[in-house]
Amino acid sequence: MVAVIVFLSGAATMALELAGSRLLAPSFGNSIAVWGALIGVILAALSLGYVAGGRLADRWPSWATLASVLAVASVYTALLPLLAPLATAGGAASRDPRWGALLAAVNLFLVPSLALGAVSPIAMRMAAVSVERVGRTAGNLYGLSTAGSIVGTLATSFYLVPLLGIRSFFQWLAMGLWVLTLVALVQAVRRRSVPVARPGMWVWLVVVAAPLLVGFASARQAQDTGLVYEADSLYHHIRVREAGGIRYLHFDNSWQSALDLTRPEEPVFTYIRQMDVGLLFQPDPRRALFVGLGAGTAPERYTRLLPELRAEVAELDPAVVDVARRFFGLEETERLQVTAVDGRQYVRRAQGPYDWVVLDAYYSDAIPFHLTTREFFQEVRSVLAPGGAVISNVIGALEGPEAAFLASMVHTLESVFPQVYLFPAQGASARMPQNVIVVATLEEQRVGPEELMSRARAIEEQGGPAGLTRSTARLVDGMEGVEEAPLLTDDRAPVEWLQRIS
Repeated sequence: MVAVIVFLSGAATMALELAGSRLLAPSFGNSIAVWGALIGVILAALSLGYVAGGRLADRWPSWATLASVLAVASVYTALLPLLAPLATAGGAASRDPRWGALLAAVNLFLVPSLALGAVSPIAMRMAAVSVERVGRTAGNLYGLSTAGSIVGTLATSFYLVPLLGIRSFFQWLAMGLWVLTLVALVQAVRRRSVPVARPGMWVWLVVVAAPLLVGFASARQAQDTGLVYEADSLYHHIRVREAGGIRYLHFDNSWQSALDLTRPEEPVFTYIRQMDVGLLFQPDPRRALFVGLGAGTAPERYTRLLPELRAEVAELDPAVVDVARRFFGLEETERLQVTAVDGRQYVRRAQGPYDWVVLDAYYSDAIPFHLTTREFFQEVRSVLAPGGAVISNVIGALEGPEAAFLASMVHTLESVFPQVYLFPAQGASARMPQNVIVVATLEEQRVGPEELMSRARAIEEQGGPAGLTRSTARLVDGMEGVEEAPLLTDDRAPVEWLQRIS
């Protein structure tokens, strides 16, 4: 029985760590910095747990002691979904979310991880029957704990989180730890280390169980009156909300897409319309590749505006594709095909050339670094048709301390493409972060602002999208600090660090 508890506590430790990232993501994102904070806290807690468990094992090597540390882990795990909003409050507004994520991880995961870390030393002391066999006993139990961690890692990430959702997952995890607590307590009673008739034992057991009941009840409560759908996929915490006749799509703590339910053909977010500037460089695209789907707003808009356009979309997360179909009216046709695959993998095996390559996979909180590097843009260039354009939606400021990431993106694009143009979507202050549509082309000669405006007028006069001249007028002629900005490569692409500077 000791071996079973060690195995399952190892599984619970990794389940706690992996699922814990989803409690932090709505406020801090899902970047490597957030993962670093979470893993660091878990490792520190386990270290403290090993020390504490060793001392407990020397003084009280009993099933009652084992039941007590399991009870602590069970209670705290049951309360995690209730504590998370308090521990992560203000995270999105934090100047440097790294330290906010670290503090939240300490508040949420230090106690249950410490308790789980104490299990193995106590179990080893209980299982050791002689000094001569203590090494073998320790090796066997460490092996079982690690094997449990492997099972917990795969089961949590492959199946349980997507199947149950985060709140229910933590309640079931707490219930599993409570069952282990009960098993240990039964063993303590059988060995008379805890008298079964002692009323305090049953009171203690009820107290341990109470948070489980509260947690299960809270997991069933609606947390948002405008919430239409909520689920955890392999990559995101996905939410669909409605407010004021607008349906919104959220990934973790970022706004992804929006649909006006009364006028679905009209973009809600201005950056979608700002992408029309791609027509200035390739006014008659016949094939387009979109990397990143969101709700499908952009590819549907352009297949509707451009009758000859055939669009292919690469979206990493199959759950996002399903949400776009179910809640945002995405319909695949011969002219609009969606594939659930990583964008870079799709580019590598794509049968180009494409007149447009639209990159809309850069989130404000978690940027896929492999879609920002010089090597990736070289692969994009290899599938781009002569006269084609790469159209990227990047969030950043045009000058000042908030411009670090955008400057690096421009520098990297300029290392591959002869011409790069910047079109801010919101027209806000240059020092304010905003959506910036970055267009890269293969043309050796740069097109001036007057010529671009002339093209915009001609496109509007021919029935093209209204407002193109307004979008064109936002052209920014150059950006300071580009040459000094880091060049992003597969070997070094510090996008999280650049975002923190920003």
